[in-house]
Amino acid sequence: MKLTTPVSLPEAAPQLSLSSHVLLMGSCFAEGVGQRLKDSLPEGHVMSNPFGVLYNPASIASALGCLLDGKLPTDEMLFAGRDGLWHSWLHDGRFSAADKTACAEMIERQFAAACDFLDKADLLCVTWGTSRFYQPLQSRLVAANCHKMPAATFQTADAAPEEIVGDYMPLLRALCVRRPGLRVVLTVSPYRYLKYGLHGSALTKARLLLAADVLEQAHDAVCYFPAYEIVTDELRDYRFYAADMVHPSEVAADYVFERFKTWCFDSELQAFAQDKAALLRDHRHRPLHSDSPLYAEFLAGMDRRTADFCTYWQNRGLNKDETAIMA
Repeated sequence: MKLTTPVSLPEAAPQLSLSSHVLLMGSCFAEGVGQRLKDSLPEGHVMSNPFGVLYNPASIASALGCLLDGKLPTDEMLFAGRDGLWHSWLHDGRFSAADKTACAEMIERQFAAACDFLDKADLLCVTWGTSRFYQPLQSRLVAANCHKMPAATFQTADAAPEEIVGDYMPLLRALCVRRPGLRVVLTVSPYRYLKYGLHGSALTKARLLLAADVLEQAHDAVCYFPAYEIVTDELRDYRFYAADMVHPSEVAADYVFERFKTWCFDSELQAFAQDKAALLRDHRHRPLHSDSPLYAEFLAGMDRRTADFCTYWQNRGLNKDETAIMA
């Protein structure tokens, strides 16, 4: 008896190894998968959302374009919000600050790091959440985040599949010129936009799926990973959503990541990820009684296991920083 409908994964999977570097950009679902990748790859080999969480394809395309150009439209993107903070139309709220200079400095530091990272990335994962975008009336930029500005501040529309494709085709060409051999994995977030209504949510996902399919067919470097289908068709149950019934649960994210890991990790990286996961569980353990003899014994054993892990993997080509365990 079959109780699930397993989703087939693309045969042409990008192969990730110990030396691979992965850049992720997109929705909050990309953020969750990005953290799991950080926990699985050598330290410093994963960068997730250097502009913060981005939901619509246009904002992600703008961010990638800035990385390719090596510059930001600083004067145009920064604005004073009604909450007394300075924000950026291209970034989420983690970069907001009470002072314009502080806001700009946070953005510039992260941007410089992301430009450097792009030059060594082997895989770019892009997760689209919605085709709907908000454009400030007084700016040519698409808002990555509305920063609680009034609705009257924006004009709203849904990008058609052909518009998304038109934005991404030149970007993909430029990315592959900049970084030959780069693979690009497109995904669609399983987040349910109930505020659009169920029909509206389905339509926005359909636009994204159509655009992803065209890009995959048109460009050899592009591959679509069916995270959306795994959650909505393979898992297909409300228990795999959080209490708000719109966000996938941690269990769902774990399941999708396990499928992703099996799909594209080579055998050596899978062994490294397994070893690192065991150590991270130890390092993240929070005892009830930190002054007990048993906990002191646990810490001593953890230190020995960590030292053995570092020695083993450094002998296989990683450096000291790459074998660090960041709990």
